[in-house]
Amino acid sequence: ACYPTVSVFLVALTARIAATSGRRPSPAQHLLLAAMSALLVGDVVYMVVDAQLVDLPERLVDVPYALAYLAFSLCVLHPSMRELTVPLRSDEAGPTRGRLVLVAVSLGIPTVVLLSRRAFSPGDREVLALVVGGLTTAAVWRVFRALRAHAEAEARLAHQATHDTLTGLPNRALLAEHLERLLRRTTAPVPPVAVLFLDVDRFKLVNDTGGHNLGDELLVAIARRFSEGIGPGDLVARIGGDEFVLVLASVADEAEALAAAEQVRRGFERPFLIRGAEIYASASVGVAVAGPGSDAETLVRDADTAMYQAKAAGRDGSALFDLSMRHRVAERLGLEQDLRNALAAGELRVAYQPVVQLADRRVLGFEALVRWEHPRVGSVPPSVFVPVAEDTGLIGEIGTWVVEQACLSLAAWQRAVPGAAGLYVGVNLSARQLRDPGLGRMVTDALGRHGLAPSTLCLELTESLLMDDPVSAAEVLRGVRDAGVRLALDDFGTGYSSLAYLRRFPVDEVKIDRSFVESLAGPDSAGESLVTAIVAMAAALGVATVAEGVETAGEARRLAELGVDRGQGYFYCPPVSPERVPEVLTARGPGRCAPSRP
Repeated sequence: ACYPTVSVFLVALTARIAATSGRRPSPAQHLLLAAMSALLVGDVVYMVVDAQLVDLPERLVDVPYALAYLAFSLCVLHPSMRELTVPLRSDEAGPTRGRLVLVAVSLGIPTVVLLSRRAFSPGDREVLALVVGGLTTAAVWRVFRALRAHAEAEARLAHQATHDTLTGLPNRALLAEHLERLLRRTTAPVPPVAVLFLDVDRFKLVNDTGGHNLGDELLVAIARRFSEGIGPGDLVARIGGDEFVLVLASVADEAEALAAAEQVRRGFERPFLIRGAEIYASASVGVAVAGPGSDAETLVRDADTAMYQAKAAGRDGSALFDLSMRHRVAERLGLEQDLRNALAAGELRVAYQPVVQLADRRVLGFEALVRWEHPRVGSVPPSVFVPVAEDTGLIGEIGTWVVEQACLSLAAWQRAVPGAAGLYVGVNLSARQLRDPGLGRMVTDALGRHGLAPSTLCLELTESLLMDDPVSAAEVLRGVRDAGVRLALDDFGTGYSSLAYLRRFPVDEVKIDRSFVESLAGPDSAGESLVTAIVAMAAALGVATVAEGVETAGEARRLAELGVDRGQGYFYCPPVSPERVPEVLTARGPGRCAPSRP
């Protein structure tokens, strides 16, 4: 009685394997299909013989089973057996008409055999036929529903595995698959494929000011606009955060790829309408064009590298990848690894440049400048390693160390030099430090350890740094200022530089950028007008002014005439080691502190 049920199960399993489409069947699949088919034939023959409809020798009845076991053994031993464990694609799981017909016929065979037995009367056969027919119909319908539910579930899972849940765009996995397929299908020596890597500029500001929900809505709007007008074979994907990738399936050359990147970038010039408000955004786009032997991973990586080049050039632009970028990336990775060890190895140093009163050239304080003496390449400029420290998060540890060293040195100078109690030391802040709510405690702890008054430390920050996140910056700076620590606005004049801007942040001094100082060529120069405006603006708020990069006597004299309070630069003294600061403090006049490597 169990043979019909077992036969149905085997038929369903066989049908599942036989219905697999979209890939070439492996030898193991053929062998398994043969084994299941042979078992089915054996069960049917056995039922026919058992129903006394046919009289066959017992050896012949066992032949299908023997063939089934042989085929199954070969299937297990064949190397392609592992392919049977590969999941089917979602389009292979649907309830096809052929599969349902095969299941229905398989269910009907035992019924026909059973009704053919002479032991049943015509009335019994009719009743049995109705019962078995109803059960068969119900079984077929149940199989249909199960297969359809299974297909829909697999389709959902496959879509979730290959698409971004927020925007509905393909994700990194589908991007790689599509790109590899494009690269493999071409017969040309150089595939006509290009990859555009897009990153939304200052996206964090949207999240911080409008919330993450607004940021998500902006990403959806960007995805929708980014997908407009793509050609056949092209693909737009979101690979994480605010990063998108466009694959161009047919480009003639690099110029066409760059033109496409510019078109994408210009698409951001129109505002995005979200929640009834217009939101403006910009993007940096990196371009990589396929070459001989290119692969998907390398193309995406190169486009990503080019995108960072576009960002470094000022954002809202595009850049084409070249091999020199790859070399720079390799150098940067090496520099990053060396920087991680530099602090522990004692390779970082702090040099100090004096800030003087322009009226009498009296030293008022010093600016602490971190230096890195690399054991192989020599002195590494701060403009090179500070951005690396920012990106890797090392700037927090380095910044804390610089504050500690500055306080330690200032305390030593106050003990060693008479009249040095009124000196202060300035330390530059990074963007990461400015976002750290523990900045105030770190600073006050360092001052307390060395017995210094809070007013002897001045934290310096740039205008652009403040405007990256003005709300949280104002909150952090207010806490630091309330503790008595002084604040200075560095590179003033290169950014927003407005009266309202100065009133918003509680600074004690503004440092006039070197570019304005060096332009003081005559009484009618544009630089002189700007310096005059800055001095007037600062004076209205009771804020001191410091001119950076003073290198000539003429610059120093003109700055004093324009009302600038203080100066700093090589005209007075270059940055020196902490051991040489007492010599600077006791010197008289400029030029007495000879330039020396810190």
